[in-house]
Amino acid sequence: MKRHLSRLPSASGFTILESTLVILVLLALVSVLFVSTKRWQRGADKAVCILNQHQVQQAVRGYSNLYGKEPGSEVPGLAELLFGDGRFIEKTPLCPSNGLYSFGGDRVPLRGELYMKCSLAEGEAGHRPEDFQRW
Repeated sequence: MKRHLSRLPSASGFTILESTLVILVLLALVSVLFVSTKRWQRGADKAVCILNQHQVQQAVRGYSNLYGKEPGSEVPGLAELLFGDGRFIEKTPLCPSNGLYSFGGDRVPLRGELYMKCSLAEGEAGHRPEDFQRW
């Protein structure tokens, strides 16, 4: 039986080029993940903002039904009557994207009108409900 003494053991492992390539691929995957997460977060913030608007709209309708106020009628201090301990909504809602809410004043909104609007309703954020006619 002959032995081959001329064979050297081959080195195993990654070369620097292969290691760099693996790192670049991982970085690309992580960046895609961050972009997707940010997009998901914006969508979730928009949904929460629209839910806040819906809740306030229901509170206004509940108040007007409970006290016999017709849409379009004036109610002095309407927002103060809606928000607070023991009222229709415990705390004044905050937009999760740091938008500012504006309220419809002292007038019960007409059907198809929103009482509370977000400053991010227009533009890319789009914190405006598509269909609020039946709220």
